[in-house]
Amino acid sequence: MSTGAPHNTRPTWILAAGLASLLLFDLPSRADDPADDYEKNKEVELRRAAMVDLERRFPRTRTDNRTLKYHAFTEPYLTDSPWIVNYVQLRIGPGLTVVPRRPEYQIETPVLGYAGGLLSLGFGLVLHERIGIDGRLETQASVGTSSLSLYYVGADIAASWDWRLSFRILRREQAGFQLTAAIKTRGYIDRAIEPERLEESIDVQQAETLRQQALDGEVPWHLLTNERLVLGGGSLSAGKAFGRHLSLQAAVEVMAGKHLSQFAWERERYRSLRVGGGVTATVDGWPHFPAALVVEYRGVQRWEWDGDGSHSSNRHRMAAGVYHTLRQKTSPGLVLSWPLTSPTKASERLFWAVVVLKGYWE
Repeated sequence: MSTGAPHNTRPTWILAAGLASLLLFDLPSRADDPADDYEKNKEVELRRAAMVDLERRFPRTRTDNRTLKYHAFTEPYLTDSPWIVNYVQLRIGPGLTVVPRRPEYQIETPVLGYAGGLLSLGFGLVLHERIGIDGRLETQASVGTSSLSLYYVGADIAASWDWRLSFRILRREQAGFQLTAAIKTRGYIDRAIEPERLEESIDVQQAETLRQQALDGEVPWHLLTNERLVLGGGSLSAGKAFGRHLSLQAAVEVMAGKHLSQFAWERERYRSLRVGGGVTATVDGWPHFPAALVVEYRGVQRWEWDGDGSHSSNRHRMAAGVYHTLRQKTSPGLVLSWPLTSPTKASERLFWAVVVLKGYWE
């Protein structure tokens, strides 16, 4: 039996616990390298500083009439806009389509080419915080792209105008919503030449009369297809911002008026009623990316009647565009627009690629 003093093991356990704590908690791993954390934090701070500087130089202010929740709305291409702002606008671009061969065409070509051009000038003026006026003048010219197309489809030139007096009904900054009503008028003049249709409608006596007029130096303007349309009515339009990057806009309108159609010796007058509407969705990448993607739809139902009866038709159209959104006072973009229906009139079948240039001021 040992008579020495008992062995003390406490220092051994304390040393073991200290080593374990160093290994488990105090020794940094490569993933937690302070140098890496510093670089990551520095990169985040640089991005944040760049974003703050971008927003400082190109602010989205709440005082701008088309900005809600720091989202600057891109105004629709196909429908009415709910925003009462000062602006000038230019639209210009080409159009192209193909017209399927109808059974009565005595040709083997499956389709006929048709091309055109568009030019539009618009403006808007703020008369009061809640009241504004805007207008647009537009002209379109289109023609068959070959001799066969020119004979069977012809050529067309049209001019139209829109005038609108807008009243802001409701604006909710926190909800990101605005509702606007408008009184509006629209006019349209169209002249077209359709040789194939003209040849079928003229008899021998009329052809002799035309020949004599040509010999006398007279221009037979009455042989052009002439259409005139004057409408008046109203519309409701609204915009809703779902934060900085996403928005929806919608509009409905009711227009009524008179439609005059004249072809050769035939002349017809109609009373016209049109009900239309559309929706616009926008995704804006600002300030992360200075571009907005816009997709639009518009549909119109038409009714026309005279003393002999009535008829109806509808038109549906889509548009998609990309706009540059870095600067709040300018909104350049490129818009593609195409029909969803197949109207008999060739000029309404055109696919358009339109450059939109728009500038705003306070």
